[in-house]
Amino acid sequence: MKNMKYSKFINVRLNQLSSNFIQFGMLFLLFFSCYQVANAELKTYGSPGDLSKVPNLLESSDYSVKVNGKPSFVYETINDWDGGGHPNPIRMEQKAAFTNFDFKDETVKVEVTCNFEVNSVTIRPKNDSVTFTQKGNTISFSLTKSKYLSIEVNDRKRPLFVFADSIVTAPKADIVYGPGIHVIGSKFPLTDNQSVYIAGGAVVVGSFYSKGTNLKINGRGILNSGNVKWAEWCKDKEFSPLTIVTKMPSFDVCGITMVNAPGWHVNAYGINANFIDLKCIAWAGMTDGPHLNGNSLMKHCFIFNNDDALISNIRDNNTFTDCVVWKGPYGHCMISLNDNPQKNVLWEDIDVIGDQARLDFMPGKMMAVTTRDNSNTVKENFTFRNIRIEGQLVDKAGIIYLAAKGSSVYKNINFENITAELLRTNTSLPEGYIIQSKEATIDGVHFKGLKMNGQLIKTLSDANVKVNGNVQNIDFDNSKYEK
Repeated sequence: MKNMKYSKFINVRLNQLSSNFIQFGMLFLLFFSCYQVANAELKTYGSPGDLSKVPNLLESSDYSVKVNGKPSFVYETINDWDGGGHPNPIRMEQKAAFTNFDFKDETVKVEVTCNFEVNSVTIRPKNDSVTFTQKGNTISFSLTKSKYLSIEVNDRKRPLFVFADSIVTAPKADIVYGPGIHVIGSKFPLTDNQSVYIAGGAVVVGSFYSKGTNLKINGRGILNSGNVKWAEWCKDKEFSPLTIVTKMPSFDVCGITMVNAPGWHVNAYGINANFIDLKCIAWAGMTDGPHLNGNSLMKHCFIFNNDDALISNIRDNNTFTDCVVWKGPYGHCMISLNDNPQKNVLWEDIDVIGDQARLDFMPGKMMAVTTRDNSNTVKENFTFRNIRIEGQLVDKAGIIYLAAKGSSVYKNINFENITAELLRTNTSLPEGYIIQSKEATIDGVHFKGLKMNGQLIKTLSDANVKVNGNVQNIDFDNSKYEK
């Protein structure tokens, strides 16, 4: 009897504890849910004001965008480059629209309404696997984290770029441009240790010039350098959106969108430079993306330009990671093109969503390491990893180009997990070259998981890559990638 009483008492207490535990759990979940909602954030940006006097930047006539029902202003820039007198260098895109917003800790729904009939939709990079629904002329999709996307409706002639960034805390800055239009003109002076903040919804017209170091340009706004044209820039390259003439300066450019650069986006031989969340949209020839010049990083950036995109220029330890590239007829996508000794350069997690290099104009390369004919440099430990190539590849001179000239020495060049969608009008062209001059050395070219049009490549013959010279130690290791 006594045991039965104790058993009954214990059961009652267990039921009470269980009930209390459930109530506590429900309260905890409710609190956690409220905490998440309270911390979920979304920032969209409206019109900066009257764009009529801002060169080659206007409100989009093709698209309107809402994020979780909130309008996000859509800009448009038109292809206004005449080709500079070169034969057939004009890219096919007629204009590009773009919008940007920031969010964290939630799923956002993006609605794109087109002011024209929608027949087909492609969202790139394809690797992001963004699914969409279409209802009439409205395209809807959801995002859970920062992505830079190209929405291509019907064709590729007027893409919409969606720059979905993470929310960051605005840093303290010496110069602050709030929402609105700010005309600063060319070569606005900056000094040592100076910081600039361009807020979301701000458009700054002009360019920055500095003789200092330790500079910072941050924000979510726009730097539009369309007040200078390509011909003027060719005469004075200090008209670049950012010019730093100090020898080996340190600087950061983070978060902003550079539009309508007349030439190189950054004219500086900086060391310890960081480019993070940077977006570049430019039409003219020679609109290189920022060059990395030693101990430098380019991370989560978007480049739509018309020349070299991800360039390791001089010195060691340069890294490009999580970037999206769409370039025009000029230049190369990923390249080391200098005669300086260099080691430890990495291109990783790169999506190439378009490339128009044409052999009748300029034979650009996709992944390239090269020097000049009189070079005697040493380049070693170069790695191209997790590279996804898709989009408009027309008569390219191959995706791989290694050219050791003069008495140069190349050691340990790695290509790993490369997938390439190749579209050609001339299928007889090779897909790459490995070239060694008589006095030069290429020792160690390693392929792991190279795929072309879905085929896993096991030999240079499979890849249609041509070799000239006594190149040593080329090997294929697909053990991780074979089914």
